[in-house]
Amino acid sequence: MADSPKSSTDAVPRIGSGRSAANRFKPTEKPKQARHTLRRLLRIYIKQWQYILLAILFTLLSAILSLCVPLLIGEAVNTFDLSTYSVQTSLLTRILTALLAAYFATWGITTINGWMMAGVSQTIVKSMRTSLYSKLQKLPLKFYDTHPHGDTMSRITNDIDNISNTIAQTTTELFLSILNITGSFIMMLVLNIPLTVVSLISIPLVLLLTRSIASRSRFNFMEQFRALGSLNGMIEESIQEIKMVKAFCKEEDMLTKFSSCNQMLRHYSIKAQIWSGLLMPLMNVINNISFGCVACAGGLLSVHGIISVGTIASFITYSKQFGQPLNNIASMFNSIQSALAGAERVFEIMDEAEEPHDIS
Repeated sequence: MADSPKSSTDAVPRIGSGRSAANRFKPTEKPKQARHTLRRLLRIYIKQWQYILLAILFTLLSAILSLCVPLLIGEAVNTFDLSTYSVQTSLLTRILTALLAAYFATWGITTINGWMMAGVSQTIVKSMRTSLYSKLQKLPLKFYDTHPHGDTMSRITNDIDNISNTIAQTTTELFLSILNITGSFIMMLVLNIPLTVVSLISIPLVLLLTRSIASRSRFNFMEQFRALGSLNGMIEESIQEIKMVKAFCKEEDMLTKFSSCNQMLRHYSIKAQIWSGLLMPLMNVINNISFGCVACAGGLLSVHGIISVGTIASFITYSKQFGQPLNNIASMFNSIQSALAGAERVFEIMDEAEEPHDIS
């Protein structure tokens, strides 16, 4: 088997033939054609348009119910009259009943949406794997001589699984986050404009934090992805060519190379998890600071008789619903980038030239 041309960027030693899987993505790995890859994914995705449309309608209904909850909480608080130490029991009972109904309806809609999106994602995975496996049957031998078999196997298994997980987890969640942010912001403006201005103070901090941490976590996740592909390729090729390894007494060399690649995967995996794990706690700290500012400002307005305690309770809940989707979108960014990178690797094989038909 002939070696492919050597590159100065080869980071992982090769066995026998084939281009190293490390060259698939450079250290600053991103999808090279993110928009083009996203459009191709959407063309596959839209084939399930009936279920997607139904999921969007359910998500819209869930967002409406979520926006009703803070209003109900505020009305429940307002049923207590502190001046007379009395409570409107019948009204409170009706509000609490409506609140429980909203919570149970939201849970039911979320469960149905999760079930539908799991089916959609697995259908798409089945279609992509079938197409990719069919493509592999039509590629010339030159492709298999110049591509590590382990890397090819990783694309048809790990990369497509990565796409599936992203589809199942982020599709409705992203749409719901956008609806919650928009709806909560509108309701906050309706309730009280000064409190809305106070709650928006945390937005620049959130954007700065997301940009800083996401760039570092994305780099480490992509390096982890690259190292995993390299490790898969090395394992598959070493097992396939075990007779050659033993014939030339290269066992110790292979152990050294495996240890180096495995250590690299461990290194970037730890860093990726640390950086991605930092985002949510810090975002929660910023959100809690924002809640404290809103509560203090609301307390001052309430003392001066400008707004009621129930309105403050509703506003704090809306501000939480406004901040949480920002956290969700930030956490989804890495998985979306990783899925696009995996899809690009899959489409790279799909775009390979096929073996020409024999001339009869």
